[in-house]
Amino acid sequence: MKEYCIYCGKEIINQKRASNNKDYSQVFKSSEHIIQNALGGKLESEKICCDRCNYHMEKLVDKKFCVLFAALTSKIEGLKKTNNTNSKPVYSGYAIYSNEDTKKLVQAEVIKKSNVKKSQELIDIEKHNGLDNLDNRLRNAIKNTKVLFNDFKLENEIFKQGLSKIAFSYAIHSGIEKKYLDNSFNVKLGGDHDELVEIKFNTKVIPYYPGNEFDKYIELNTDFQLTHNLILFSYCQQLWCYIDLFNTFQYYVLLSNDYKCRDEFRYYIYNEDYQYMQTDANTLYKSYKEFIWSKAQTYSQYRSKNKMSYNFYINEDGVCSYYRLENPLEYYGEGRYQFILYPLWIIQALNQSDISKYTTTKFVRLNQYLIKDNPWLTDKDFENISDVDMEKIYDLWLNSHNPKTSEN
Repeated sequence: MKEYCIYCGKEIINQKRASNNKDYSQVFKSSEHIIQNALGGKLESEKICCDRCNYHMEKLVDKKFCVLFAALTSKIEGLKKTNNTNSKPVYSGYAIYSNEDTKKLVQAEVIKKSNVKKSQELIDIEKHNGLDNLDNRLRNAIKNTKVLFNDFKLENEIFKQGLSKIAFSYAIHSGIEKKYLDNSFNVKLGGDHDELVEIKFNTKVIPYYPGNEFDKYIELNTDFQLTHNLILFSYCQQLWCYIDLFNTFQYYVLLSNDYKCRDEFRYYIYNEDYQYMQTDANTLYKSYKEFIWSKAQTYSQYRSKNKMSYNFYINEDGVCSYYRLENPLEYYGEGRYQFILYPLWIIQALNQSDISKYTTTKFVRLNQYLIKDNPWLTDKDFENISDVDMEKIYDLWLNSHNPKTSEN
């Protein structure tokens, strides 16, 4: 059976390209990461695109998207990747520069593995102190500089395109026909071999927000664990993908408003993928539902007051299949509930402030988890810092822990 690339439409030769084959008028099969490898994604698929489009997608979407998370992934000990396992990304941020009795906040343009590699502000300070023995002074200054926090910024369009690409790739991997996804992206081909030169995903991206007491408990009151999660599902005539990166960046992506779903179901789950990022998943929970079930065991102290949402999702067999798909609104008795599609409830019920507060709280939990084993800063490091710098540190800290959500 012939296979065609979903982006360029060319017929794919069913073998890997030879290393010396530079004839790009032909395309070969390629393995594509659903969640980018640089983010620790391990699920791969050969059903998505040819080797040349895989190459171009890395430059057009993946690289820009992964750079947004560089400051986070650089701190993850034992991050499991299928290639470039020893690579550590660079990022920018702020650090405390110490020189005898003086301490000063400086901006660092290049940080790697929590070590400052370049700071123009630090260079200017040392130059101001004189040019004698400048190189040695700079090396010592950098050595005595401690990273305070990263300059984390979510650029909305890059972020949206990266999420949409994950959702789109996961749908194709899960067997969704391309004809149902044609309206979700536009491509432009060009060059000598009519290759991919531009792509834009046209999906709607909606940030997740817990709509009931049980979900709030799961997200904010249980131990944080570093995970990725994907759920591909249809609801009525819509096709959705729920994405959760680092157990922090949680979004629904609407892939189609005109999907031919299974008539006998109000919803249908086509695929789910759940991944621990630092540990072999085989030694822990096998699925997202099993993971939630383990957390639900500690909810009993709340059930007397807030049992409606717990009972909606949890039964004697475990977590119901519609978890993260539907939000319960009211209980009528005898097992009957009023409920709503989760992303639809988010659109109707929330404002940007609610979402921003929740996203900030999740982001702070992630940062606390990442630095728990790396207490490189102590109270002593803040001694002798000016009031002006301390006020700046406070403002920068708040900004760095309030990433913007992706608006459509």
